[in-house]
Amino acid sequence: MRQLPKACSKYGADMGRSNCIPTTPCEMVIQQLQWVDGDYDQGGAYWGGPANKGTEYIWWAYDETGEYEVFVRASDRAMAERGVRELAPLAIIVEDDELTIEEMLEAYITCALWSTNDNADDSGGVPLDANYSNEDLTPECRAAMREDVAKFLSENRADIGDKYSQAGHDYWLTRNGHGCGFWDRPELWGKEASRRLTEACEHQEVYLYVGDDKKIHCD
Repeated sequence: MRQLPKACSKYGADMGRSNCIPTTPCEMVIQQLQWVDGDYDQGGAYWGGPANKGTEYIWWAYDETGEYEVFVRASDRAMAERGVRELAPLAIIVEDDELTIEEMLEAYITCALWSTNDNADDSGGVPLDANYSNEDLTPECRAAMREDVAKFLSENRADIGDKYSQAGHDYWLTRNGHGCGFWDRPELWGKEASRRLTEACEHQEVYLYVGDDKKIHCD
């Protein structure tokens, strides 16, 4: 997976990033970027934050040579692809397994932190994402989560289609018996796909907890 170039210096952060539109037909992959501190991309460029916090991301489309790249803001892959095609009609969008796994994994982790409470005191706890981020996962925990996501995607790709972020979100909720998930969205997944995806999550509970090292572990 390609790393986003740095866009900051001792003088401050760059204001967004410039597009370099393909002038001939070329294959491009799309990578979902996460917000950092609410307003910056992972390379330090300033974007002014998402219009819809928690649902809008930056998407980076690029070709294998690195000559062309396009940045759009969108809430999901389908919207991002439409945005890229509007800006770059000659772009041919292709899949990249590593990127699709990472996209699904990021949504899975985000949902896990949001839906898991830190029960460090007697108050009933607060969601982990109030005080922690994916950077606080132990390497072993992140590796285990990635392995689960990659396996689930591989075994259920036909039903997941290109809804990787939503699949990551619903995978965490469903496998841990929350009040919503694949089973609760037949209008999104389709009745039979919703049933199959739900059944694929059975007996797969996994939990997060904060260790004495103040890092997040999997159980």
